[in-house]
Amino acid sequence: MNKSGSILDIIYILVSIFVFVFVTVVMSNFYDSYKEAIAEDPVFNNTNALYVQEQATLTLNLMDYTLLFLILGFIILVVVSSFSIRTHPLFFFISIMLLSLVVLFAALFSNVYTEIIASPNLDDSNYTVIPFLMNHLPTVILIIGCILVIILYAKSKWEEY
Repeated sequence: MNKSGSILDIIYILVSIFVFVFVTVVMSNFYDSYKEAIAEDPVFNNTNALYVQEQATLTLNLMDYTLLFLILGFIILVVVSSFSIRTHPLFFFISIMLLSLVVLFAALFSNVYTEIIASPNLDDSNYTVIPFLMNHLPTVILIIGCILVIILYAKSKWEEY
C-alpha cells in the first residue's frame, strides 16, 4: 500500500484541529492564572519580565489566527495528496460513508469542546476564530471532505486505475 492520501486524512485533520484548539485554550487559561499570580510579586515588575509577559500574551493571541493557516495548510496537503493517488469509482460510496462517519465524529468533538469550555475553569473569550470554528467543526470537516472526494473521484477518464 503505497498510498499518499486517502479519505482517512480527514480523520487526522479532525484530531489535529481538536488537539490544537484544546491545547491552545488550556495553555491560554493556564497563562492567565499564572500572570495573575505573579502580578503582586515585585520580582516580576521589571522591564524584562513585563516584556516577556507581553510577548507571551501576543503569542497566545496569535494562536487564534494560526489555526486558520493550519486549516488552509491541511486543505492544500489534502488536495496535493489526492492528486497523487489513483482510485477506482467503486470506492466512491465507501468514501461517502466514511465521510459521513467523520462528520459525526466532528459533531462529537464539537460537543465535547462546548462541554469543556462550559466548565468554570476554562474560557475561550480571548479568541474569535477558535470558538467559531469549533461551533462549525462538522461543516468545516464536511467541506474539506467534499473537496477530497471530488478530487479523488473526478479525475479524467484517460488516467489509469
